[in-house]
Amino acid sequence: MRKFFASLVMLLTMINAQAQDIRDAQWISSSSILTPSATHYSINWDFAIQKGNAGFLFSGNAKHNTYYMWQVNLESGKERLKPFICINGAFKLLDDIDISNKVNIRQDKGRMHHLRLDINQNVVTTNIDGVMVSTYQVPYPEVSYGEIGIREMGNETVYLDNLLVQDLSNPTAPHTLIAENFDGTNSMDSGLVIRQKQGNQRLNITGTTSWYSSQQKGIPVFRKKFVLNSAIRHATLQCSALGIYNVFINGQRIGTDELKPGWTDYRKEVPYQETDVTASLRKGDNCIAAEVSRGWWAGDIAHDAYGSHPVMQFVGMLRMELADGTKMFVPTDGSWKYAACGAVVNGDIYDGEVYDARRGEDWKQANFDDSHFLPAIVNDGTHPTLFQQTSPAVRIRPQLERTPKKVTIYEGSVPTMTKYGRINTIKESNTLTNTRLMKGQTVVIDMGQNMVGWVDFTVEGARGTTLTLRHGEMLNYNGDSARLDKGPAGSVWTYSLRTADAKITYVLAGKKGGETYHPSHTFMGFRYVELTADHDIAVKRAVGQVVGSDIEEWGDFACSDKDINQLYQNVLWGQRGNFLSIPTDCPQRDERLGWTGDTQIFSRTALYNSNASVFYRQWMRDMRNGQASNGAFRDIAPFCKFWGEGNSAWGDAGVIVPWTVYDMTGDRSILEENYEAMQKWMQFCAAQGSDGFHYNGAGTSFGDWLAYEAIDARYISVCYYAYVTLLMQKTATALSTYPNDSYAQDAKAYKQLYDDIRAEFQSRYIDSTSGLLKTSTQTGYLLALHLGLIDKAKVEDAKQVLAKKIVDNGYKLSTGFVGTGILCTTLSEVGMDEMAYQLLQQRKNPSWLYSIDQGATTIWERWDSYTIEGGFNKHEWNMNSFNHYSYGAVAEWFYAGIAGIQTSDYSITTIGKSGWKHFVLCPHIDTRSDALIQAVKGERITWAGAKTRTPEGIITAKWQLKGDGRITYEVSIPQDATATVMMPMASADDMVLVDGQTVNDGTTIALRKHFEVKGGQHSIECVPATTK
Repeated sequence: MRKFFASLVMLLTMINAQAQDIRDAQWISSSSILTPSATHYSINWDFAIQKGNAGFLFSGNAKHNTYYMWQVNLESGKERLKPFICINGAFKLLDDIDISNKVNIRQDKGRMHHLRLDINQNVVTTNIDGVMVSTYQVPYPEVSYGEIGIREMGNETVYLDNLLVQDLSNPTAPHTLIAENFDGTNSMDSGLVIRQKQGNQRLNITGTTSWYSSQQKGIPVFRKKFVLNSAIRHATLQCSALGIYNVFINGQRIGTDELKPGWTDYRKEVPYQETDVTASLRKGDNCIAAEVSRGWWAGDIAHDAYGSHPVMQFVGMLRMELADGTKMFVPTDGSWKYAACGAVVNGDIYDGEVYDARRGEDWKQANFDDSHFLPAIVNDGTHPTLFQQTSPAVRIRPQLERTPKKVTIYEGSVPTMTKYGRINTIKESNTLTNTRLMKGQTVVIDMGQNMVGWVDFTVEGARGTTLTLRHGEMLNYNGDSARLDKGPAGSVWTYSLRTADAKITYVLAGKKGGETYHPSHTFMGFRYVELTADHDIAVKRAVGQVVGSDIEEWGDFACSDKDINQLYQNVLWGQRGNFLSIPTDCPQRDERLGWTGDTQIFSRTALYNSNASVFYRQWMRDMRNGQASNGAFRDIAPFCKFWGEGNSAWGDAGVIVPWTVYDMTGDRSILEENYEAMQKWMQFCAAQGSDGFHYNGAGTSFGDWLAYEAIDARYISVCYYAYVTLLMQKTATALSTYPNDSYAQDAKAYKQLYDDIRAEFQSRYIDSTSGLLKTSTQTGYLLALHLGLIDKAKVEDAKQVLAKKIVDNGYKLSTGFVGTGILCTTLSEVGMDEMAYQLLQQRKNPSWLYSIDQGATTIWERWDSYTIEGGFNKHEWNMNSFNHYSYGAVAEWFYAGIAGIQTSDYSITTIGKSGWKHFVLCPHIDTRSDALIQAVKGERITWAGAKTRTPEGIITAKWQLKGDGRITYEVSIPQDATATVMMPMASADDMVLVDGQTVNDGTTIALRKHFEVKGGQHSIECVPATTK
């Protein structure tokens, strides 16, 4: 019999022999989430009314308080059926039907009755105890499948049991969607499960609205058993999901990727992952299993982009070659089974994870009895296009793992002169090993670094003990609510998370010796984690596992100022935390979105730091997929129903990012892939003329975001229009392969467009008398100088105005996202290195080092996210992230300015050659006067160096300022590359040497000696004329 069964399974599987790729598999889902397409279905309840009435809800959207309610009403002394519709909380009575001559519920309150609702299009047929009591036609086109619930008001009480929901699309073969007898955990989002004398359990609902929630029961899990009659030669598994998935073979988790499949524009496409699973299979019984949580698809992070309650789905293809050469395929299809019995009860990007270790993981094994599982639903219809993932996978990055730096145990609080007081400290230490945590106590762990990922921990305690972890980036300072503290001093500050719970709930299995866990369906942004338990436990260990896109880091920067070095590390950690599947704005609160402005401002810094080109290349697919028909790029990519489209500096990312990736890699393919979309954006910008002006650029929603000094947002959009026009000229030139081809013609057209924008800019924003800007702000002058919008004859005057603005502001910046992104690079471009170094070493707010002095380990969203004087920022939107990488774009200047490593096409206003076959080495030395340095209480930077990797090889550059005025510059150039060195000199009489030989054939321009060097390591020196 066993041989017959094995042969049958083999035969059934071989029927799918034509299905050889994941695209041939079927998308499957559980039925515990409602099927949006179902228009004929039935709902069955056993119920007993104890007090009042009972309202049965269906076709609901709980989030928007919208549903139908069929109320069994006993108020008049007679049984009545009252159909209601509730829209956004507003009720409308549809009818009032006397059913007292058909059923007797009023006199049998303690007895269970059976309700059946048959919903077919817009006709609802009601049966009670097998008697049809009503056929009602709803005055709307159809009653679509939605959430199911119960509504009891005041002291109304009902007992419930045996919920059964079936899809009747095929009446001869009804498909069970929900089958719930409440003998396990409560699958409603409220109510109390009560055990009856006869042993079974019922649900009690009193005075509340309760919705059926598969997440109360567990996330959907899927499995498929199959038999192999011979050994495996080779096997691969392709998988994807709408939601976050993990997949297992014979109980073993497959692969090291996390948070799969990652976030893309799921309306259009979704990546799949492919893994070699040869070693996981065996001759005989096998099982492939998967679990799927809401992820970016169905969680609040999507902002209903894919519907109000989209179904989580899984798709996969197991491809095998047996030892005898036979090929075998196991695709997802209707033969798979599902349940909600896994240990992961809930998983959500914003809210965290609930894990009940008592449930075990046996369902992943081949020998598991899955007779209680239900057939998986095959989801026909339109699905996103599947493509194989190319972007770096999200993984745990063990080389970055964090161990606790400080551990504090407290119980309750101690009153002070503030609202919340301070924590009542029981114990402090630097280690966590075998810490005893008593019920009522809290342990606060400081990881010493604001990070993104989760805590991997080992605990020991009684079975059923619930452990809760809360995460935050900061601690409450002194308990003063005026500083926006939200708890006693020393406790974890979570207010900035807004609606995100960012919480882990772990229910112990009670294993002797301890049990180890970390989540896999969520991630947190945190430095501090707070642990509490409802019974005494031993916390044996806890480490912070850093999780993010596994992008190779190859950049480095260091100098003589340790605080600048810390700033650089903060930039790196900001990138690590926010490069998770996509480039996000922040990793902790209820946002974590792909804001395009942040992305473009930081893109060149990221490419100096790391091998991020493929990461950006996949993200640009989301930009294209979200592009509107009029050419407008979204403010956020991937698409979600949040904010808008077509805004300057944000939508312009669709041009800036492809160009930057090309310039830093020399790979034309990213330009070729995006050129059409880039042109559409330019057409959109061209159509925005108004108020007598032709060249307004894109929208004005953001301007110079979070700037201290107000600037007209339209000025920003006009400047960015000029910016992307220059980049389009460069792009078309790069794509041109012969004279006067279509790209060459485009380049000429964009050159003319820039000239026209510039001319209108000058008539619009430059005073005709002085030749200087009417918009006199730091950002205003930075953009105009950076983009060549001021006449050359007036550049020196403009520089003087900009310098005065900086000096008059106490050597403090006043720029926001846009201005800060080009601040130091532009100052160095125009010969204002002294001002750049002054701003860099400023310690007063606003400045980069102000946050360093407050203990920052990442880049903050706002210059004043936290101040010594006022505490936490009190923005009306509670917009206060302590891990926001945009202002970290200053590190581009560390590489390109301080160390001097630049592509030959680095300048925006000139046409050069991108990539690193030939590049520029142009260091900017700290030559400030002692008086200037003292003005910011800084220190002279006496040496600085950087390293990055290019397609040609590794480039290093390090300069040192000697006590006698000599400058040494040690460089390493890839063997097949060349570089133009622009060595700074104090005077035209200074002598420059390369490897001990005087440079005689170079040219001197603006006190820089220009000369060529070939690949290899070179020692360059500038000897002042006074010390020759």
